[in-house]
Amino acid sequence: MYSHDIVYKKQKLEVKSKICSGRPKKEFSAFVNGRESLKEKYDYDIVVFTRVRRDLVYVYIVGWLPAPTFFDEAVYYKRGDVDDTGFKFMSSGYQIPISELNSPNTLKSL
Repeated sequence: MYSHDIVYKKQKLEVKSKICSGRPKKEFSAFVNGRESLKEKYDYDIVVFTRVRRDLVYVYIVGWLPAPTFFDEAVYYKRGDVDDTGFKFMSSGYQIPISELNSPNTLKSL
């Protein structure tokens, strides 16, 4: 059983996707569902974030981070928590603004 989605240049990549209705904006966030203990249990090197348009015509790669960096910088929210924008979380997990991710173009230089 694998703990990641893709191996690229000997790096284990975990790809996380969210549905969207249009082109993602920098003020949107990236999210990894899971318990708070996920921070100590992940087994991948890099997290890549995508947005998939609802009609499945486009997938936007919005950015990436090394997994340790993501878990150090992301904020953990429990199901039912509300963030500073008023968004209520339907599941627990780690959130970070897309603006804080590395550009998708820099994945090539790994």
